Amino acid sequence: MSIFKKLYRHANIVMAAITIVLFFIILYYPLNKIFFSSDQPPNLQFLTPKKSGAFGGNIPKVKVSLYVNDFPEFNMTDNKFVFEGTLSFEFNPELISISTLEKFSFEQGTILSKSSPTIRLLGNNLLIYYDVRVQLSSPMDYHLFPIDDHQLFIVIDNKSVSPNSVEFVSSNENFILSKSVFVGGWKSIGNFVETGYMQTILEKGNDSKKIDYPAVMFSINFVRSGMRPIFIIFIPLLILFILSTFLLFWEKEHMSNRIVICSSIIAALLTYRFVIESMSPQVGYFMISDYIFLFVLTVSTGFFVISILFKGGHTGWSILLAALLDIAFLALWIYLLFYMPLTIGTT
Repeated sequence: MSIFKKLYRHANIVMAAITIVLFFIILYYPLNKIFFSSDQPPNLQFLTPKKSGAFGGNIPKVKVSLYVNDFPEFNMTDNKFVFEGTLSFEFNPELISISTLEKFSFEQGTILSKSSPTIRLLGNNLLIYYDVRVQLSSPMDYHLFPIDDHQLFIVIDNKSVSPNSVEFVSSNENFILSKSVFVGGWKSIGNFVETGYMQTILEKGNDSKKIDYPAVMFSINFVRSGMRPIFIIFIPLLILFILSTFLLFWEKEHMSNRIVICSSIIAALLTYRFVIESMSPQVGYFMISDYIFLFVLTVSTGFFVISILFKGGHTGWSILLAALLDIAFLALWIYLLFYMPLTIGTT
């Protein structure tokens, strides 16, 4: 047997092994990277010294703190969250009334329950706190699904006052997650606080019809704590892609079965699409999982057409075409994991 024939017989196995190894090597970095997310935060306006002066300066301050005790519902895919915790305000009662502060609300959220206020005296200030249960959603970007990190934003505001009458202040030390908080498949790696004010525009170009109100934005960074969704989505697609390239190496006498195998792979892909859809966020744009699926489907459909048009067995072009497809698959994989995040913006 010639060296070329030996190479041809084992080329499919060698190229498949190389493709699989490189696939996981490329995947390793995103799974062990530093945190990055394409989620866009709410439009919180920061209260600069210049802006504070415009609001009148010497604005009464209210220290806002949030303790998150639990997430009874945490669904990152459907963007549905329910948390239970304690919200507190520390303020000077001579400058601000309790009745004003209790009109707080949550951006993109609904207060499901709120306890009666508990009041404590801290020197000249009052500390008032509520046990709350809140349902909310947060601006999520799923372009990188299922290799995505996310930020959960909890924005507390008070639409009954303006920034020139009350200023919310807070810090990272005023935002605490209970150590018992557990959300399946996700791990929190940091929480942060920013203060300022929100703005509602009633008429474009008319500053007199803008409503400003103080707000505090609490954010939590989440990364995936497991690889189950990644493997469930990508491993079957990788296997079907490898099987498709194997068909290029079939001997001449077996070419009649190629159409049957190709059609079976296409049917398997279309069926598996329902599994991917059930696990994916419902969005109108393409995600990483969509691009990989469409590439494998295109390759399988192309082989189906080739199997109909060309009945004979080919060696040289089969190896070349399989190599080019493997390179294209890995190039797409690199683009999606490394370049695509830059095009949609990262934090």
